[in-house]
Amino acid sequence: MKLLRLAGLAFAAIASLAVLPASTFAAGRTPLPAIEIAQPDTKCVAPAEEMRKNHMVMLKHQRDRTHREGIRG
Repeated sequence: MKLLRLAGLAFAAIASLAVLPASTFAAGRTPLPAIEIAQPDTKCVAPAEEMRKNHMVMLKHQRDRTHREGIRG
């Protein structure tokens, strides 16, 4: 019986969070980070479509060097 009551309370708590607007969570005490582009004048390495499609493939060599060979920095 306690387990059923606890499950009901948990469901009610989760359901009440789903009703709140997303702005409620963003308006907390922690400020949002200010993102600055390091070099705004330079062009990207590749066009946006290519980056969306192949970004992780392009990073594999860095992953291998870092995780498998221990080269960091």
